[in-house]
Amino acid sequence: MVIDVRAWNDMQALDQLLDALWHNPNVRQRAFAFPPVNVEETDTALVVTAAVPGVAPADVEVTLEDKSLIIRGERQAEPGRYFRQERPVGPFQRVITMEAAVDGDGVHASLRHGILTITLPKTQAASQRRILVEGE
Repeated sequence: MVIDVRAWNDMQALDQLLDALWHNPNVRQRAFAFPPVNVEETDTALVVTAAVPGVAPADVEVTLEDKSLIIRGERQAEPGRYFRQERPVGPFQRVITMEAAVDGDGVHASLRHGILTITLPKTQAASQRRILVEGE
């Protein structure tokens, strides 16, 4: 009787992969999230950058609703016959929940070299203030 151990190794690797995906939702969410984003907080604003290479400004919509920033868009498929296609195409959406209060009227968005930059100025209520503690 001959036992093929390669099949066992393949099954073990598959089991480890499935275990990592199902038991750690953060890994699964990050692996498939598009577009990838960075959220930076400065003293005066929140700055969100999203990598959207190949997406035209007309194909991106940015909406601010309550404490959520919503980035919607669509990456158009380039014509051709592909042997391998790893860059996703089609509609996408990311929702970023913000902890700081922002001034919706001052939001600015720009798209340059495939990087979408959204600047959300903080409201005065969200800025840090030192409170004087009075004594007797």
